[in-house]
Amino acid sequence: MVKLDLDDLKRLNEAYSHLDQFKYDANNLKDLFTDQPHLVISLSNQCLCSCLHCASDSNPQGEIMPFDCLHNVNENFFNLFSQVDFGRQGDPLTYHNQKHDLSDVIKLLYGYGIVHYTLAAGIHPEHLPIYDKLKKWSSLVTIDTMITYHHYFDEFDPLTFANNFNYCLKNYLPFSNEIHIALLGHILPNSGNNLYEEVQETFEDNFNLIFSGIKIIKENSDELQIQYKDQTKKIVINHPNHHVYPLGRFRDYLSDNEVLNEYEELFNSTGNYHVCPDLLKWPGIIVEPDGALKLCASFESLNSKKAKIINLFSKKFSEVETELLNFHQKEVLWFLTSFRDILDGKKSTCKIKEPYP
Repeated sequence: MVKLDLDDLKRLNEAYSHLDQFKYDANNLKDLFTDQPHLVISLSNQCLCSCLHCASDSNPQGEIMPFDCLHNVNENFFNLFSQVDFGRQGDPLTYHNQKHDLSDVIKLLYGYGIVHYTLAAGIHPEHLPIYDKLKKWSSLVTIDTMITYHHYFDEFDPLTFANNFNYCLKNYLPFSNEIHIALLGHILPNSGNNLYEEVQETFEDNFNLIFSGIKIIKENSDELQIQYKDQTKKIVINHPNHHVYPLGRFRDYLSDNEVLNEYEELFNSTGNYHVCPDLLKWPGIIVEPDGALKLCASFESLNSKKAKIINLFSKKFSEVETELLNFHQKEVLWFLTSFRDILDGKKSTCKIKEPYP
């Protein structure tokens, strides 16, 4: 039986006490979302890096979102969102379709009043034309960039990686309001396999090389205030992220190192979230490269069809709206009738682990 902690119980009880309000207020799409929902757009499943740990198994031959399909989406859909995130799959910096790139996508969304963007970018050893285009947009919109620092390569050389990382920082800083560096590794205590500590060490050992040519004005904990080409920016270093999802080619990596079974046991014991944080009021929605809409933003749902609701590109907006409202209504009713079983740990509210309604 699954045991819920105190925070889980508080969240469920709060949701339960407001169910009638949620049930009857959902008359249009805006009622389904929180105050500032995010739209996550996976422009493609293409990435030049093909990192071993990639949860979505992105690769150079991945699927690409047709720009004309995105362009034809009803404006009422885009008007729901205050921020757009790119890079859940693939690398948005290399997106190119029908002579359009990421800057054209931002131009499209900017026309609907969206001015806040985040993107997860790869490590590129050469300059891309998109950098200069995004720099021009940075005076009109806010762009935050996330880069992952990790050791998941067939061959890893800390000095080469540090140099490439520095090169990318210098390319990303001109258009980024903030840059978040995520240190990523896994910890397998029983086997002595601790890649997270190795990642920490190589990052600290090569700190000066990683930030070469970038003036650090102020350093506070894991936050750096820097100056680059007369611009003051912020860099946030996220140290505690050591949870890697066993999806994509990462399974092969773990298997080759004979730690796959141990890792999956650890993953199942720590990553089994039975109380979905998206209950009743959705913080956002994901558009996949083929137009499929997903509610679940967890990396576990990347390779799962259970979280898909409807296709944004193949249906009229009125049909999309109706189906999302109907799904929400079923979700609320399911929660009402299942509430006691959820509290007792007999049912999961996770759309991936136990599909509903």
